[in-house]
Amino acid sequence: MSDDIPNLCQGCTLEKDCCETMSGLWTTDEEYKPVFKGHEDKLLVKRSNNIVFLYMKENEPCPLWDGQCTIYKDRPIDCRLFPYKMTNIIQYGGKIKITFNNIANCPKRNELVTEEEAAALILQWGKMAFGEDANIVVHNERTWFQRWFTVFESYLSRPRLIVGGE
Repeated sequence: MSDDIPNLCQGCTLEKDCCETMSGLWTTDEEYKPVFKGHEDKLLVKRSNNIVFLYMKENEPCPLWDGQCTIYKDRPIDCRLFPYKMTNIIQYGGKIKITFNNIANCPKRNELVTEEEAAALILQWGKMAFGEDANIVVHNERTWFQRWFTVFESYLSRPRLIVGGE
């Protein structure tokens, strides 16, 4: 990691659901190949179209974590989103809806990424995954009710579920 980028996680003592215990990272093929290719022995890799889902085999840290991120400047969008997390990708009609939330137990969760920055990053990720011309809607599910409503809305519109959240 470059000296000019602060490591906001340094000194954190919480048991965390972040780079140290990676549990479900969503990347595109474009992001996966230069960053994670060659680390398949430590990862469970699942693919759906142009989306690559990564899970640690042994509940270990990200293979690129060595007390800090070794690719910080070039990390995938889902890593840059933290403490936000994409939860669902639903295709209905001509739209692709990507939902996200911020439920991380991180003491610096309000310092890392704003909601607006997260939404912009998710839109960028969606364009990488589905193409520049894709009609992508990004929605922050701030409460349990909003998460429930997304499921209900999906049921009513009979969408094609592309990805179900954790």
